[in-house]
Order: sequence, then structure tokens, then C-alpha cells
Amino acid sequence: MRFLWLLLIPSLATAQSLSEQAARQVELCREDFDAGVFERAVAACDSALRLEPTPEVQQQAFKWKGLAQLELGQLVDAQAMLLAYKSLRIGMPPDEQVDAALVRITDETPKPRTGPKPLPEQSVLPTAVAAGGGALAIGGFLLHGASWSQAQDSIDPTGALYFGAEESYTGLRGATGAGFALGLVGIGVAAGGSVWAALRAREADNAVAVVPWLSVGPDAVAFGVAGELP
Repeated sequence: MRFLWLLLIPSLATAQSLSEQAARQVELCREDFDAGVFERAVAACDSALRLEPTPEVQQQAFKWKGLAQLELGQLVDAQAMLLAYKSLRIGMPPDEQVDAALVRITDETPKPRTGPKPLPEQSVLPTAVAAGGGALAIGGFLLHGASWSQAQDSIDPTGALYFGAEESYTGLRGATGAGFALGLVGIGVAAGGSVWAALRAREADNAVAVVPWLSVGPDAVAFGVAGELP
């Protein structure tokens, strides 16, 4: 049994030494805090917590680390430390310094926006794509209509004969087909840009959606934008 006590004595001495070192680190933390060296104060409290602090020393380490983090602007970490400190002191008198620090954290924490969020800047590009597609569609269908109208002026009432040179007929026919093709491509681009713009606008809750639209009628093409530009 004596041999067993001899083995326990160094272990108890080591534990006591670690607790004393932890208490000393908390003292250094307080000194650094008072001196305004907040980074070093946080490091000293971290050292105390890595040792074997007594419950009282652990509480003080949480408190002074949280206060130092508050001065460093680390609001979330500071709040966690100070709330941990308060949780270990349930039933004990309130710490006015800590309570004031928690109120300060609440006041300095950025408040969430309550109004409409600004429209994402990325929505400008898809809106421009949709607008470009609409312009291309309008230009294509105008070319198609003009070429078709010019060709009709040289076709007899039966629609069987074209009065003019073969080159002019070939040119008008090509322009008519190209205009119609450009119109269809423009519709596709405008539709893709519109969907893109709607998806971008949807990313911002409560944002005013900028959605281009395109309407093709029998004699004309209309293009517009629903919403507000940023």
C-alpha cells in the first residue's frame, strides 16, 4: 500500500501544477485585456482551457476570452464564450460586465434586411441577351416581310409567274428565307434570355423581377420588359 501512495503523489502534484498554470494564464489574460492586447489575451485564455483549470478558473477563462473577442469584433465567438460563462453561473449573482457585453453584441450584430432585396447585378446580362434576341427577331421578320412584299409586287395574280430577272428572284427568295430564319433564332435567344433573367431574379427574395417578353403577331413583332431595371 505504501508503494501505491508513492505512485499517486507525483500524479496529484502534476494535477495541482496544471491547475495553477491555468489560473496563471487567466491572470495573464486579464492583464493583457486591461492593456488592450486582445489577441494575446485570447491566446492566454486558450492556454488556460487546454490545461486542467478548476471550475472557477474555467469560468473566468470563458469570461475574459469572450470579452477580448468582443473587442476584436468576433461577435459570434464572443457571444458563445459569454453565454457559456453564464451557463456555469446559474443561481449565482449576475455579472453586470458580461450582461453589458451581451447587450453590446446584440446592438452591434448586423440586422437582417426587412425591405426588398436589391436585384442581382447578374440579371442585367440575361436581360440584355433577351433584348438582343428580341431585336434580332424583329430585324429578321422585317427583312422577311420586306423581301416577301417586294417579291409579291413582281408576281402575277395567279402566283405562277415572276416578272423579273432570275438573279433578283433568287436574291429576294434568299432574303426572305434568311429573314425568317433570323426571326426564329431571335425568338429562341429572347426566350432563353427571358428564362435566364427570371431565374436570376428569383435568386433575390422579394426582388422585382425583370422579365423580357416577346409577342409575334401575323403582321408585327412586339418586344418589351416587365418589371424595373436596376
